[in-house]
Amino acid sequence: MLNFSVSLYSPRWGHEDEYLIEFSQEAMQIEASNGKRTKCVYVEKQDPKWTGYETIFSVLSNDSIAAPANLDKLLIYIWMEWRDGGINDEQAREEFQALVDWINTITENKPRTEFWKGYF
Repeated sequence: MLNFSVSLYSPRWGHEDEYLIEFSQEAMQIEASNGKRTKCVYVEKQDPKWTGYETIFSVLSNDSIAAPANLDKLLIYIWMEWRDGGINDEQAREEFQALVDWINTITENKPRTEFWKGYF
């Protein structure tokens, strides 16, 4: 099992929020500091399934975090590489942080004109 945390910038609150990440052989879970969480489970001979919780997009949008449309697949890619031994714990943390850095760059550089204030 691998547990770590990352910080994502929340425009809604104007600061970074902590997200707890848990990888196991059976599942990947992501939980926001407000208790919202999402979970992806391994299914033998099928694609992993996001199930039982909110989507990663609804968890992030609650904090007004802009995420790329394929984020769910990118997260599964990291988790499955770790699960299957393609990367170790430290590499998984580093690659997850690389995604977080990208998301923070997107979010921190959102349009700030008057027009977009009500949307973001």
